[in-house]
Amino acid sequence: MYFVILLFFFSCTKVELPVIDDDEPVVVTVPNIGGQRYVSPDGKDSDPGTFEKPWATWQRAFDMAQPGDTVYFRGGVYYVTEAVRYNPRDRSGVSGTEDNPIHYFNYPNEHPILDGIKKTEPSSGLLISVVEHIHLKGLTIRNNFEIVDNYKYASNFILSSCNNCILERCTSYNSGRRGFYIHKGDEIYLLNCDSYNNCDSLDTSYRGGGGDGFLVWDDGTADDVGKKVVLRNCRAWNNSDDGYDIETEGLLVVENCYAFNNGYLDGDGMGFKFGLKDIKTDGVTKVLTNCVSAFNKYNGFTTNDRNAVTNPMHVYNCISYANGNTGFMIFQTDETDSREMERVFRNNISYKNYTTHRTMNDARYTHSNNTWDTQVELSDADFVSLDSSGLQGARLADGSLPAINFLRLVEGSDLIDAGVDVGLEFFGLAPDIGAYEFK
Repeated sequence: MYFVILLFFFSCTKVELPVIDDDEPVVVTVPNIGGQRYVSPDGKDSDPGTFEKPWATWQRAFDMAQPGDTVYFRGGVYYVTEAVRYNPRDRSGVSGTEDNPIHYFNYPNEHPILDGIKKTEPSSGLLISVVEHIHLKGLTIRNNFEIVDNYKYASNFILSSCNNCILERCTSYNSGRRGFYIHKGDEIYLLNCDSYNNCDSLDTSYRGGGGDGFLVWDDGTADDVGKKVVLRNCRAWNNSDDGYDIETEGLLVVENCYAFNNGYLDGDGMGFKFGLKDIKTDGVTKVLTNCVSAFNKYNGFTTNDRNAVTNPMHVYNCISYANGNTGFMIFQTDETDSREMERVFRNNISYKNYTTHRTMNDARYTHSNNTWDTQVELSDADFVSLDSSGLQGARLADGSLPAINFLRLVEGSDLIDAGVDVGLEFFGLAPDIGAYEFK
């Protein structure tokens, strides 16, 4: 069995938002009703969970934490042989409350890792269901493989039917399915999270077709309308299918996110795939701003709403670079031309993709000030650097994306001040085209 696991591992390595201060200290002040609990690989679940006598397992922490508690996970590797489950409906764990959320944090400057390499039966990594008002920060899950053919639930982080939850500075890699899977969530925030090397190579019908970095999904019912999921400053790379497969009835906001080097085996290899809506609703439901998609197997950005209900969407100040098919793919839907025109693309760069942009079957959309609309002459000289080696580099101390020059505009570029005001912060006479404002 270990031979199978190792073989799999080597085959797959390849809008109004809450104010969240990325500079806040790791140690937070919690309401008096709660306490501080601790987990350590050297602990015992029979102990009280104090600093001196910590619990040993993540399962014990999720079973025992109470509203207002802050649980600190000490650094080290926590090996598991089955999924860690957090479900107040079926277990002893409880949700937080609006006034007293539960915090599950890494201990300052330490790196706790949940590792599934010792599993002999397939399962998910951390499965959180029907939970509210929790905040996970600084946690890593890895090596949660399929183990058997066609196992569909080998995702590392799963949140199902959860509300008012934050996942911050969490990392997922080497899963056998999705790194992060959000299903039917409302007020879910993924901040500064990384997801890479996720691959379902044991799917015998569609090898690699379920290995997404981030999947946000629902059941396509009226109950799903009006829910909101936000991804901010996240990265997805080297996943066998898509970087971001984000298709729901509710509002999806994606800000300052990277997708690169996604797509292998039979996976689609989209950077950002954000279509497929079942119910016609009013108002914008997809907002993508300041995102970068590069070196993916197929499309950089795709509406993916072919022959379906149109998603009114805003795609502003994004960059698609060196992708294997199309920079921006806009599909024809089953809606009227006027409804399709509610898909708005402005201030975007498409450069050195196999094709710059493409509309399928006479699709309609609203667009201006994109590089395919303007008379500017786009060349390598417009950018400070085309060296992408820093994309997967270490994050800054506050958890934000690495400071690199890749695809930033050089002084004097025709793309500076060539955009149109879409409500984002800008410097100079007008917004720049692309994901980065020149200062």
